[in-house]
Amino acid sequence: MRMDNKTWGLVILGLLIAALVVLADPWKQWPTKEGLDIAGGVRVVMELQPTQAVKEINAETQQQVINVLDRRVNALGVSEPVIQPKANNQVIVELAERSKDKQTPLDKNSAIQTLIKTAQLEFIYLKDVESEKNPFGRYKFNTAGNTFTDRQTNRTLTQEEVEAQILYNDRSNIIMTGRNLMPGRAQATFSPEGGTVVTLELDREGTEKFRDFTSKHVKEQMAIVYDRKVQSAPVIQEEIPGGQVQITLGQSPLKEAVEMADLLNAGALPVPLKIVQMEEVEASLGQDAVQATKMAGILGLALICVFMVAFYFLPGVVAVLALFFYAVITFAAFKLLGVVLTLPGIAGFILSVGMAVDANVLIFERMKEEMRAGRTIHTAIDTGFRRAYPSIRDSNLATIITSAILWMFGTGPVKGFALVLALGVAISFFTAITVSRTLLHLIVTERMANRPALFGVTRGWVNRAGRTQLNFIKHRWLYFGISLGLILPGIVFLAMGGLRPGIEFTGGSAIQYSFAQRVSPEQIRQTFQTSGIEDVQIQLTEGTVQQQDAFVRTEELTPEQRVAAFKALQTKFPNVKELSYSLVGPSISRELVKNAFLAVVYASVLILIFLAWQFQSAGFKTGLKYGVCAIIALIHDVLLLLGIFAIMGYYAGWQVDSLFVTAVLTVIGFSVHDTIVIFDRVRENWRNRAKDANFGEIINRSINETLTRSINTGITVLLVLFALLFLGGAGLKLFVVAMLIGIIAGTYSSIFNASQLLYLWDRRGTGERLAEVPGKATTPDVKRRPSPATGAAPTAAGLPPTAGVPAADDGADGDGATTTTPASAPGASPRPTAPPAGTRAQVRPKRKKRF
Repeated sequence: MRMDNKTWGLVILGLLIAALVVLADPWKQWPTKEGLDIAGGVRVVMELQPTQAVKEINAETQQQVINVLDRRVNALGVSEPVIQPKANNQVIVELAERSKDKQTPLDKNSAIQTLIKTAQLEFIYLKDVESEKNPFGRYKFNTAGNTFTDRQTNRTLTQEEVEAQILYNDRSNIIMTGRNLMPGRAQATFSPEGGTVVTLELDREGTEKFRDFTSKHVKEQMAIVYDRKVQSAPVIQEEIPGGQVQITLGQSPLKEAVEMADLLNAGALPVPLKIVQMEEVEASLGQDAVQATKMAGILGLALICVFMVAFYFLPGVVAVLALFFYAVITFAAFKLLGVVLTLPGIAGFILSVGMAVDANVLIFERMKEEMRAGRTIHTAIDTGFRRAYPSIRDSNLATIITSAILWMFGTGPVKGFALVLALGVAISFFTAITVSRTLLHLIVTERMANRPALFGVTRGWVNRAGRTQLNFIKHRWLYFGISLGLILPGIVFLAMGGLRPGIEFTGGSAIQYSFAQRVSPEQIRQTFQTSGIEDVQIQLTEGTVQQQDAFVRTEELTPEQRVAAFKALQTKFPNVKELSYSLVGPSISRELVKNAFLAVVYASVLILIFLAWQFQSAGFKTGLKYGVCAIIALIHDVLLLLGIFAIMGYYAGWQVDSLFVTAVLTVIGFSVHDTIVIFDRVRENWRNRAKDANFGEIINRSINETLTRSINTGITVLLVLFALLFLGGAGLKLFVVAMLIGIIAGTYSSIFNASQLLYLWDRRGTGERLAEVPGKATTPDVKRRPSPATGAAPTAAGLPPTAGVPAADDGADGDGATTTTPASAPGASPRPTAPPAGTRAQVRPKRKKRF
């Protein structure tokens, strides 16, 4: 049973109320989840390292590591940690800034060092160490510093020599390991003699091993080794049968004893871990960026609302109401689904607002066509929505394809952007198709039905009612030349190495500092050099007299080097703060480069297959023509974007990172999105063409009919991007610039390149000489002179008297396509096979068929 508009109105109102309740969340059931770049915290990727005992890393080993890390993180008291596997030899850990008690901030550096400690506890027999029972032992243990001395050379051994010559020269000397500890029984306390100790309780097997060993080795020494370092080497005075063990830590602070106890309770890692990627963000930086991005979003939304109302009048008001509904429903969905909001995710939502308007623009333009054709407003609304539906569906599916690719190959914030964009597109589809149509039907009254001016029927940019159509086919070589002229300089700079990859693709460390004064790159460079760090690249923000930020990129730093560099900066600039830190190891950088390449390739291939399938009305080969032409157009957009960034990288030091790849894939989706709308109109007009209409006329007419939609969609997205550019966070600037370039390039290529390529392919494939294209100028294929009888050239076949306006009829055909004037209608002129009387035609000989 089909619901009427009033019923749909009640459904929409109910959804809106439910969404507002979710946003208000009076029961605190749906908290907003913030990503680390907003809430602050650390994200680290750790790689499992094989050992002699574990030579091959498998899923079981990876799961053991995850279990141990989970227990360790719980001991840290971190709120909502994330621990998940990656591939088969890596683990991702995300720790938020705030703790469970909301009071103690996270000590990120200490937390990471705690996680990567192996916490391997071993009890080792010191067979070759001097003792009362073994007075001729070669080595002597020194309680001061827990070191060993070679008695023959009187030299103190290094840590490596201790491991090789004393601890692990004979594996049979290992009495037992931490596996024999009772879970959760390790405790840190103060020793009555002074200092700190960790008391342990052994399980049944460990108790038996320890009792047997101590009974046989009285007056000898054993070492208690923690992470391959000797903590103590007590002399066994008597048999120890009770299973109680004590590790003496001397004058170490209680905090270290507590950490050791926690790690022993959590269990030892089966293999060592190596940090291959790390990102740290201070909460203050994230919150500042969020506020700036929110302001940009509000401004962008306000500009879109003003534009839509100014251009479309009453439908524009409906679009504004639908956008409000879209925003509320989308945020409610984020809370219900537990979507983690990141800065790129928020930017993706703001961008999706601009793209959500596209469906309304497409629908409103179709409505205007129907109203100009003489239909009533209610009929125009239904027919316009029905005929716009295929274009909206196909273009949204293309965007979802690119979002899926981003999700598959992206990391962290990029996944957040992809998820937000995909959800936004899906919800905007519902709001445009259902909400906007229902609101229009409910708002429009019979009195309004006689006032088409409220719908901006005659408004347009170039192709207004009664004006001559632009000839996009005739000037195709000019458009191709403009594209080539814009792309070639970029290709030159790409060949010169102007495209500068960020640390995500090259590996290394990137640090953002905030200074309470103006600084120079040379001052920072000299400070790093005093810490032994030579290769440093520095980029400063504009800043003020009281504050300036610096982005420092250098080689991969060890924790010790990082601390030393920060202390050196503090000495010279006392109020300096470290706002963020990123580290990318070689394995991660290679993976990111590979994923970026695969993402672009897969997106292009999937879109090609999708378009070939969607446009296969005359067979897959025909659909492939549409798909290839769209792919060539998007390659044009990507090359232009890469070229501009190569030029700016060469002169201004711009770098590309994972967000740049995100922008490239989003541009691919938008470019195809725009091209699909034109191709859909080409397909529709071709199906309903006059008997003698040719493909060139159809393409030219289709571009003219969709021109206002293409321009208006570009404007709405650009309004949002300019707001983000001027008010958004600094970390999004280059991403927004890339999007701006890509959107402009995508709009240009969809209008001036894609359809012209389709025309050339069809022309070469058929060997056909297409007839004169509508407009004042003619194509070079056929030159006609005015007929003496009429004094004017005939009108193009299949076009109604008003250029770009469908013929008036009372309905649509079965597939929602516009019915055009038949060839015999007034104003139609069949393509002559021979020059008619009174007309001289100059027709070039047909070319041979070729592909």
